[in-house]
Amino acid sequence: MSRLIIPSFGDIFTKLLTSESKKINYLQTFPSIIHHFFVMVIMSYVLLLTIFMSCLLTFSTTSTPGETSIFQIPLIILSVTCITIPALTIVVINQMFHLLVFLLTVKNCCQYFFPFHIFTRFLSRRNLPDFIWYLYAFFFVNELIGIFLYWAHWFILSFEVIDVIIIFYQTAYMILNIILIFLCPVCYFPIILSLWKSSNLRSEEHIYLHNYMFWQSVLVLFFKFMVIMLIIFISTAENLIIYLIAGTIAFDGLTTPIIIQISYLGCNRNNLKILLTSFNFKKFFAVIFGCTGRNVVHPQVFLVPVVT
Repeated sequence: MSRLIIPSFGDIFTKLLTSESKKINYLQTFPSIIHHFFVMVIMSYVLLLTIFMSCLLTFSTTSTPGETSIFQIPLIILSVTCITIPALTIVVINQMFHLLVFLLTVKNCCQYFFPFHIFTRFLSRRNLPDFIWYLYAFFFVNELIGIFLYWAHWFILSFEVIDVIIIFYQTAYMILNIILIFLCPVCYFPIILSLWKSSNLRSEEHIYLHNYMFWQSVLVLFFKFMVIMLIIFISTAENLIIYLIAGTIAFDGLTTPIIIQISYLGCNRNNLKILLTSFNFKKFFAVIFGCTGRNVVHPQVFLVPVVT
């Protein structure tokens, strides 16, 4: 389903970035991380669709008149599980996205102005997969511990302990989702300024990939700033932090895949124009449903010279 929702994004994305990045040893980290952004987009759409379908199932199960039967209880448990786990996964994906953007920004900024070998090895293709999965495991465990402590404080922990835990989680969330987002465009701005001044000395691929990451971080900051202003406007002062965290979590779940797509397609305006002008719905559906006709396969004929 996600491939049908974004048919152009995946094909252009993979071919263009892979082919361009192979030419640049300096930017060898880009293809792996940006391809992982594409995987994040697909996973986000699948998880959002799962949550939507589970909400419909829960509503249809609980809205029937009368008492809840024994056959409805497994469906309710399944629906709640299919809502909770994808929602938790989306929260982890959003935090991973913000952290990867920041780490890639720091790496590229240091490597651009201080081209030492130590920066090339950081987030390289060799250690990137293990590094990403370690971060995913850390964020999942962190969220599970937070949920467990939040529910356990009613029975085990005192209010002083839970207040300290809440302050710790709120501070960590603000640093990861607000402060780092603000620092990304700031760190990338010297790179973009240097590229504009020496554009005739740089390759198009070099400028393109840095522009992609810069505008992606700018879009993240713009959308985050808009939702923060909206939450501050509609919430009260005493519950501001709670509303701010809950609002940004919900907003990030909806906007993160859109931001990745907009920033990518914005840096590929020429390819997007060509795609839109040459797009044909008839051919599109013919390819999807296999109506393009079959290729006829003939046996290969070898001509043997006759010796007289």
